Amino acid sequence: MGWYTASLSLGYALGAFTAGAVADRFGVEAALLWLGLSPLIAMAAVLLTPALPDTVRAAATPGRWWRRGVSAFTAIDARVWLAFTIVLFLNVLSDSTDTFFPLYGTAIGLPVILIGTLKGARSASATVIRFVAGAIFRYLDFRTINFWAVLLFAATTFAIPLIGGALAGTVLLGVFLVAGLCRGILRVTTAATIADIRREGRDVGPVAGGLVSTALGIPTMFQVLAIASLVLYFGVSLSSPKGRATLAPVFRPKVAAER
Repeated sequence: MGWYTASLSLGYALGAFTAGAVADRFGVEAALLWLGLSPLIAMAAVLLTPALPDTVRAAATPGRWWRRGVSAFTAIDARVWLAFTIVLFLNVLSDSTDTFFPLYGTAIGLPVILIGTLKGARSASATVIRFVAGAIFRYLDFRTINFWAVLLFAATTFAIPLIGGALAGTVLLGVFLVAGLCRGILRVTTAATIADIRREGRDVGPVAGGLVSTALGIPTMFQVLAIASLVLYFGVSLSSPKGRATLAPVFRPKVAAER
């Protein structure tokens, strides 16, 4: 699970660089178009992946497919909701910090390069800790890590406005490194929680995929959700003139005035 979530983190990092490079070379509109179509590649990869042996599955509830879906939803293990809550907690704190810390940092006089370094250091530590999570779990139970990492991550965010003085940059670097470690390890522990529940044969959702797969089957579920995502993407893009402009596949170098 550590390597799995680490690959996600690496994808986030590479995706940002790739999107920036494509946008610089061909324009933002072309980048939005091709990145918006990327789920098709993922769908093709799923279809071409060889089938794996069936694992233990939770018994289906008799009745119509929507009743089975509702029944599965109400029977979801409390640990699933705990994992969901932790991930929501991580995203709220991480995204809020990413949005407002650059404004706060410049307001208190931090150099822009330091602000970027802090964000990069947090992301780097969050990625690295995932690769060694397996070794950590040999000595510490991931349920215990959940509790303390949540508290520590909240504490690092709470401490940001309390840091000042000549050593503010150094102290903030330590705070952001610790925050990254907490974020990275919590990504792994929540994934491990879900894997543990699944190994017990319990249902874990997710709701949308569970309902569609129950009604139409798992292979069709991948296709339906991929197409639905594209419909949503194009629906939003076509809803405004600026959105429609992003659907124009224009490939051209930027002129000096656009850079």
